[in-house]
Amino acid sequence: MKKKYLSILLGLCILLLSACQNTGQTIDKKSDTTVKEEAKKEETPKKEMDQNSKMDEKPSGEKIILYTNNGSNGRKEWVHDEAAKAGFNVEVVELGGGAIVTRAISEKNQPIADVIWGPSEAQFTSMKKENIFAKWTPNWVNELDSSSYINDEISYPYEVQPKILLVNSELYTAETAPKDYTDLWEKEEFHGKYAVPPKFDGTTNRAIISGILMRYRDDNGEMGISDKGWEAIRLYFKHGYRTMEGENDFENMAKGKVPITFTYASGLKKKAETFHHNPLVVTPEIGLPTNTNHIGIINKNNQAKLEESIRFANWLCSAEVIGRYAQAHGILPANKTAVGQATEEMKKLGENLKVQDIDWDFVDSHIEEWISKIELEIVK
Repeated sequence: MKKKYLSILLGLCILLLSACQNTGQTIDKKSDTTVKEEAKKEETPKKEMDQNSKMDEKPSGEKIILYTNNGSNGRKEWVHDEAAKAGFNVEVVELGGGAIVTRAISEKNQPIADVIWGPSEAQFTSMKKENIFAKWTPNWVNELDSSSYINDEISYPYEVQPKILLVNSELYTAETAPKDYTDLWEKEEFHGKYAVPPKFDGTTNRAIISGILMRYRDDNGEMGISDKGWEAIRLYFKHGYRTMEGENDFENMAKGKVPITFTYASGLKKKAETFHHNPLVVTPEIGLPTNTNHIGIINKNNQAKLEESIRFANWLCSAEVIGRYAQAHGILPANKTAVGQATEEMKKLGENLKVQDIDWDFVDSHIEEWISKIELEIVK
């Protein structure tokens, strides 16, 4: 009997010891997991803190390659010279917006550019699909209108770029000028007196076409546009003037040859100075086709170059620097603090600006086929 009790007691001890060991293992595992989770929680703030501290450091002099479509009319030289004064070593490569997208994507495995500055938000969206950008947060992020862009911590707007309708201010008044694009083809008095896009590779030309077609969106229509919309674009081109090779549409407007045209907002200052004419800006009730232009940083394994790229981008689009750039080159800054430094024309435009409601993702998915139809069937 005694042996029986001893046997039972020994069995209970073994069971208890086994249970304690299992409990200890579970506690150990939970401890490891907890430690890892806590370390992970600490990791993100540490990275953000490191980035912010690096951003505030003085430029290292590491060479930065900047791809931009902001190069004409002295803008490339302005950026290069101002960056040099601030201690940055920047090589400015001037390309068209579409060319930047194509090149940046083709170079994704061996990137050359460090910073991309200038393409529209839609063009940045195309590049983002290729995962070529680094995440970063500029010091001035809270000075942006959060409703004007999607904050994915990759690209940030520095410029608001409405496409504006202009008329010769010596031939028209606010009362006699067209009130909207639709007046151009619907009212005979404007026939032959307005410029239309002569080609379709630029952001501005495509925005004008999109602004017209998107008034007639019909998901059951041809390429998402109703028959009425295609008729409108046909009449728009039929009664408009396609600027000939060697001519300048703004010059034609200023001289009264073709007194109505359009341009991108940041082009107004230089064109007005060049052709000695301050046109009347028409703001349709529906609003103006408007995009924001962005800045982003290419992701690279070279940490020193990446840190310098972040410092440069943070500097370039800060309120102080982009404000001076706005004054010199006539842009409408996206940075609310910088708007006060813009030209009087841009400040007035910003105050009165009404943005046309356009689904740019929808446009992006259809624009190529729209252009093909226009080229093949309408302008021929």
